[in-house]
Amino acid sequence: MADPRKLTYPPALVDRLHPVLEAAQHGLPLPTKTQLGEVLGIAWAATMLEEEGRRTVFTLACIGPEELAERKWASASPFAHAVPCEPARIAKLAPAADPRETMLGVRWTEQGQPEIWGLVYVGDPSILMDYNIGLAFVRIVGFKPGGFVVEAMMQRFLMYSGGDARWYEADSDTIPSLFLESQLLDSTAQHLGGADDDGAAVRHESGAS
Repeated sequence: MADPRKLTYPPALVDRLHPVLEAAQHGLPLPTKTQLGEVLGIAWAATMLEEEGRRTVFTLACIGPEELAERKWASASPFAHAVPCEPARIAKLAPAADPRETMLGVRWTEQGQPEIWGLVYVGDPSILMDYNIGLAFVRIVGFKPGGFVVEAMMQRFLMYSGGDARWYEADSDTIPSLFLESQLLDSTAQHLGGADDDGAAVRHESGAS
């Protein structure tokens, strides 16, 4: 098991991730490449924190309140004032949100800064009538120190854990439990090697012949 103190986040992940999400989203809400790269780094850093002795487990929903209002399957509790989307803020808010059913809504200011504007309630995703359409926005789930997954619609695209990145095929259309790593690691993932200590891009180590 990797020592969390030695884990690094490779910013180059977004170079591969953003084009894949762009192709899958079909014009639905998607952060820019710069925005996505920044919020991934923030999310990764948040997973390394503890709040009141508890590790930080959370889901970020990259969608604004106006876009959310167009979707009837979810409800929201906007904050009186949005707060900066920072690792320490996520750690503070995470205990109040069950990451399977309640997400921290993230939007970007006119100046391009990410902020958390409120809580997004989706309930139990397994009972949504049209999950594929209903959750058609980018979600970042922090589930362990140094570990997160990126999803949109009924698709998992990336899991970064323990310094390794795993990329999922486009036809991987089921999402197992987000919070048991043994279930996250399934046969649809392509394995990529860990980042170097300086946070360089991950190395391709697929065993395909």
